[in-house]
Amino acid sequence: MIGKWPEAVKDMGEPGSRLTPEALWDMACLYFAGEEEDTMIKKDFIRSGESAGKIVEITTTRPFSWTSFELFLLDKGIRTAIRDIKMNRGDRFPEFKEVIEQIDRVIYQQKFDGAAIGGYNPQLIIRDLGLSEKVDANVKTEQPLFVDTPQPPVEED
Repeated sequence: MIGKWPEAVKDMGEPGSRLTPEALWDMACLYFAGEEEDTMIKKDFIRSGESAGKIVEITTTRPFSWTSFELFLLDKGIRTAIRDIKMNRGDRFPEFKEVIEQIDRVIYQQKFDGAAIGGYNPQLIIRDLGLSEKVDANVKTEQPLFVDTPQPPVEED
């Protein structure tokens, strides 16, 4: 499907044309496929064994994002306020609700999976996805670790 314009998108640049949920989904599919083909080289080092410390190149995909999707749309000549459609303030774009949720799920899952396998920086993705690692670092002083207690008396026979 890469390079081929979906029917619903062909006339998006024409005056008076209107972005539809179907056209937005078609464009999202083109974006996802293009990002999966557009790989990056990540440099890392081997951590153990005979080759420990050696730098290696790892091919990885780019994480999907709303920002890069919006730039993709702009590059294709589709000038729309995707953020406004996504936020849907005042319920101005109810017809896009389902497709925005679908696109959001794909973006979320791709980032989550990429971070889970170590392809992406987990801390960055956790923050971006609104997740957090809860760690209770409070020290409780209710019960002392060492108590000065008297020794029990030794019984004599």
